[in-house]
Amino acid sequence: MSWHKNDILGDRPCLNKQEIEAYIQKSLSQTQRFSVENHLLDCPLCDAAIDGYVNNTDALLENQSVLHKSRKLIYLVAATLLMLLGATAFFNYQSHNQPDRTFTQYYEKPSWNTQTRGSDKTTTYSDAVQLYNEGQHQAAIEAFEPLLETNSEDNQLRLYKGVAHLESSQYAKAENEFTVVRVNSELFFEEATWYLAMLNIKLDQKQEAISYLEELINLENGFFNSKAREIKKRLQN
Repeated sequence: MSWHKNDILGDRPCLNKQEIEAYIQKSLSQTQRFSVENHLLDCPLCDAAIDGYVNNTDALLENQSVLHKSRKLIYLVAATLLMLLGATAFFNYQSHNQPDRTFTQYYEKPSWNTQTRGSDKTTTYSDAVQLYNEGQHQAAIEAFEPLLETNSEDNQLRLYKGVAHLESSQYAKAENEFTVVRVNSELFFEEATWYLAMLNIKLDQKQEAISYLEELINLENGFFNSKAREIKKRLQN
C-alpha cells in the first residue's frame, strides 16, 4: 500500500480490501488512519463497506465460538457415553461371569474308587470306571450305558454317568441322570442334589440352584452343608 501527502487533503480513491483490513486491525500509522477516516466522512460506500466487514468478522468469530463450544459439548457427551458404556460393559461382564466363577471355585469332579461302597464289580465295570477317572468321559458314558441296561438300579454308576455328562457339557443328560438318582436313592441323594445345584449354577439358573442348595442346607450334618450356605449367600448378593 502506498501513501502520499496529498492523499490527506485531496480526493483519494475508495478503499481497497487491504486498506479496510489494515484500518479495522488498527495497523495504520496515525497519518494513514487520518486519511482513511477523512475519506470515510465523504464516502458512504466505503463507510458501509467498513461496517459490513466488521459485522461479518464478528459473525464469523461468533460462529467459530459456537462451533468451538459445540465441539466441546460433543466431546463431553462422547466421553460420558464411553464411560457409561464402559461401566455397563464391566457390570455385564461381572454379572455374566459370576456363575462361571462360582462354578469353577466350588465344583470338583469326584474321583471314583469302585471299592468305596464295598461292591464287587466286573472287569467291564472297572474298565468303565478307569475311563471315567482318566477323563475319557465320552468313552466312559458309552461303557456305562450297557451296564445300566443290565442293572438300571445301580445309582452309583448313574451318578457318575451324570458327572461324565456334565464334564462333557451334555447338561440335559446330566440333569436327567442326577434327577433319577435323587428320586431313587437315599444313599446318593445328597451328592445328586449337589451336582444338580452345580449344574444350575453353570447354566446361570440361580433360582433353581438356590432351591437345591436350600435342600442341602436343611441337611444339618450333610457333607455339603457349609458349602451350600456359602454359595447361596454369594448368589443372593
